[in-house]
Amino acid sequence: MAVPNPTWSGVITTPVGPVRVTTTEKGLAEVHFNVPDEVTEEPVMMPRDVINQLTEYFSRVREVFTLRVDLDATTDFTRRVLEATAGIPYGETRTYGEIAREIGMPGATQAVGNALGANPVPIVIPCHRIVRSDGSMGWFTGGPHIKRSLLDLEGVHFPHQTTLPF
Repeated sequence: MAVPNPTWSGVITTPVGPVRVTTTEKGLAEVHFNVPDEVTEEPVMMPRDVINQLTEYFSRVREVFTLRVDLDATTDFTRRVLEATAGIPYGETRTYGEIAREIGMPGATQAVGNALGANPVPIVIPCHRIVRSDGSMGWFTGGPHIKRSLLDLEGVHFPHQTTLPF
């Protein structure tokens, strides 16, 4: 999804591969995984706070992000899901159903999953910390290998499991 009115966009190198980061005047607007290798050059001007906080996270120094986030491109429902997800502490997980109950919509488990799939700023809003009610990892926009890497980084380990069927 294209970010409206970006003020900066660039690719940073992370342990999970190149990640495109886009900001607007309101804050961080996009963290996008699986960026092609040919665009991994660092831009001349970077928002240092974004780069520093992501680097600190991947170095296991930062557990809480203090970045402003621009969620203007999300729906009200998605925003509610993302705000609930943002409150999950480092190294902990919640289920899709728990998030649905937290936002007052206990029957909306699948809709919560769809909203998390639209999270424009994964890692910072930690949708990787949402797991299935059966205890398995569940799906992740960046791919199961990235979700597993992020959870491993935070000390949350899952037994080996096969790739999900979608």
